[in-house]
Amino acid sequence: QHIRREKATSNICTNEGLCMLATATYLSWLGGNGLQKLSEKNFERGQHLEKQISKLSGFSKMFSGVHFNEFVIHCPDAKKVHTHLLQQGIQGGLLLEQWYPALKDCMLFGVTEAHSEESMTQLVSLLKEVS
Repeated sequence: QHIRREKATSNICTNEGLCMLATATYLSWLGGNGLQKLSEKNFERGQHLEKQISKLSGFSKMFSGVHFNEFVIHCPDAKKVHTHLLQQGIQGGLLLEQWYPALKDCMLFGVTEAHSEESMTQLVSLLKEVS
């Protein structure tokens, strides 16, 4: 593989090759039905966390449609919520206003298999403190 573009035999760089290898390894580790089970788990966690956050005073689901593992929550004061979570060492939802001004005080939350039940409970408890 040549470094110069005009002499290279492919356009896949080392980083893309490493990402592909990591993905293939992870998928083989999951097994035949593993990806489906993982998807179901992430869907259930997303539904559960959204319901827990929406129960808090001042927090509400922004859109009524079905979501997978990411969802938008309207907060009493999204910047205050974000700051409070960061002070507690938690990377909370993504502030959406900078990209979508109509979504002022809205945060995009997401949950995956990497998030434990304890971490989701801690997030909800911290959100309750600012509600």
